[in-house]
Amino acid sequence: AVDRENQKTFLRDVMNEQENMGTPAGGNSDARKLGHDLNNKIAVLVMALALLKSQPLNPEGRRLLKIALGSLEGCDKLVRQIMGGQPDPKPAPPPPLSQVLQYTVDQQRLSLPKGLNLTSDIAAGLGLIRCSKTDVERLMENLIRNAVEATSRGGRIKVTAHLMDLAGPYPVQFPKTALPAGKYLRLSVGDSGCGIAPEDLDRIFEEGFSTKGGKNCGFGLANVAEIVVRQHGGIRVESVVGQGTRFDVFLPVVDQTG
Repeated sequence: AVDRENQKTFLRDVMNEQENMGTPAGGNSDARKLGHDLNNKIAVLVMALALLKSQPLNPEGRRLLKIALGSLEGCDKLVRQIMGGQPDPKPAPPPPLSQVLQYTVDQQRLSLPKGLNLTSDIAAGLGLIRCSKTDVERLMENLIRNAVEATSRGGRIKVTAHLMDLAGPYPVQFPKTALPAGKYLRLSVGDSGCGIAPEDLDRIFEEGFSTKGGKNCGFGLANVAEIVVRQHGGIRVESVVGQGTRFDVFLPVVDQTG
């Protein structure tokens, strides 16, 4: 049986810690962006623990606990980056990319507001990309959270991932260039939300720019853009005000056999 009193105390402590998190000390730009991603991780952890509070550790409870612990592990890695620590000297081999993507979708599904529908279509055998597991998770979390914030009750969010061959120069909106021919992983996150005004499309990847306002806004898509540029990829955005938005992220595949 679950020790409910200890669980309540732990949950309350975690929620208080999340509420107290603001801009990391020192005001460093990179630290603020990593702090933003840490908030995303903690939101998942809080929701999973809240669900566990109302049930014993049956198989479903163990599944939720596993997801929460996985998110907490991600928090630890982000904290290491914020503190400038060294990576694990003996890192475990990364799991298959499709597994990482589906796991991240399952994590984010736990923290969805009621009434939102998140579905996924993730192909197997997606190959290998240069992006680390942590950066793949950060990229997906930020795209999904951005879709959640733009979508009202009853809305839909869909995540897809598959391989795509580009036969020639392929124009993207960010960075403003064209991707060379080759094989790419295409990650898409689409929503039926409010859409993005045409005059804002050129600024959505700017650090600190937000159409939402409020504290610690304007870092999610900036984080996505930074990761994509570091991997020599690109982003395309299609949006219609009042109908929704779709982000397509293209990351070069370095080995299709992975």
